[in-house]
Amino acid sequence: MKNEVQISVDLSNLMAGKIGKEHGLTDAEWKSARKNATRVINECLARFGADDVGFMKLPCHTQYLHDIQALAEKHRYRWENLLIFGIGGSALGVSLLFDALCHPYHNHIDSELRNHVPRLFVVDNIDPELISGLKPVINPKKTLSCIITKSGGTVETWGNYFQYATVFNQTPDSGQVIAITDPETGFLRKFAEIQGWDILPIPSDVGGRFSVLTPVGLFPAAILNIDIVRLMDGARTMHDRCVSTDFDQNPALQLATASWSFMTSKKKPISVMMPYANSLASFSDWYRQLWAESLGKMVNTEGKTVFAGQTPVNALGATDQHSQIQLYREGPNDKVITFLHVDSFRFGGPMNNAPEETPLEHLRLLDTAEILGIELIGTRDALTESRRPNLTVKIPAVTPYCMGQLIYLYEMVTYLTGLLLQINPFDQPGVEAGKINAKKMIRELYETRSQASDKN
Repeated sequence: MKNEVQISVDLSNLMAGKIGKEHGLTDAEWKSARKNATRVINECLARFGADDVGFMKLPCHTQYLHDIQALAEKHRYRWENLLIFGIGGSALGVSLLFDALCHPYHNHIDSELRNHVPRLFVVDNIDPELISGLKPVINPKKTLSCIITKSGGTVETWGNYFQYATVFNQTPDSGQVIAITDPETGFLRKFAEIQGWDILPIPSDVGGRFSVLTPVGLFPAAILNIDIVRLMDGARTMHDRCVSTDFDQNPALQLATASWSFMTSKKKPISVMMPYANSLASFSDWYRQLWAESLGKMVNTEGKTVFAGQTPVNALGATDQHSQIQLYREGPNDKVITFLHVDSFRFGGPMNNAPEETPLEHLRLLDTAEILGIELIGTRDALTESRRPNLTVKIPAVTPYCMGQLIYLYEMVTYLTGLLLQINPFDQPGVEAGKINAKKMIRELYETRSQASDKN
């Protein structure tokens, strides 16, 4: 384990010494917050020891990696396309890994240049145009479908799959579909067994938004030749750091404590995540669900009404310096901004052909990656000058090992923040209510049309 490939966290711009005591944490406030952190890490470790936190087991128990790799090896070079049917946690993790770790134009380059692995298409909404629009794009006979739903009965996921079969006027062969679902129960498991589909399990104690490091994210990643062993190595490295009771050595505990402090004592209801790398834009999308669905709760564990949570917003540097930063610097001071800073990029960005003896001549000896880094520092300094709370997560490079660290870090930050807020970070009653209403209306509409059809 080398220090240079570990993610680090810089919280200095959250402190009163940098942004003033009205919006920043004083030494006394930070010291007080650390006392709560001690209670919470002990509670976390007790629950983990009692086998009560499913996602925390994933980096240490990777026995399912062999099955994932074997199935990926069976399919990797057989198909032109990999089509994912899922929504929420069953799709965001796939997109996160794809955008972070595959070529930025993966679907557009020749098969040889992408090592003959499939193109990826993630259908993550029941918008009819997403499926119908695939008709001129893919050949269904050269496409592997992957249906992902832990409950096994997600309406949007099944609706898209059935529309796919209808639009292309054919049902995929049994060898063309992978089901990723609960290991024992649910309609998808039963249906997949009848159809003879290959099945990979989602651990029963891991919720959808925490499932990227299960077959949900790992199987599509393996098909695309992403090194999932190295990904899990990174998660395990971060796990070891995040179970430390030494506050100064535990980045998740530090981030959670800061997040909780700004939500409560500093009244900052908005969390902005701003990566300075296009490859991490989908990570921000994934974070939005994780943060919002886990922490947005009306009641706490004692049954008291608390309306907990913080609204997550995603931005992209440097693009959104030309839009959102105006609000962040001069609008309401109600946000905490997280910068994701990448040290090293896969591809260089020289500008040697910038014209000499022009106002842009100074670009000739620079690299666009350097400019991106300078843009981050300039924006961060401007926000700090305006007393806007911000922090920086430093990522050596966007590699499987570092992404494993980053994913697990934010899963732990979310969990620990939930414990600090004294809410249940693993349920989602607000989401379930909407699902129940939708299913009822779908059933009623079906019955109405069925009766009308019978009369005709």
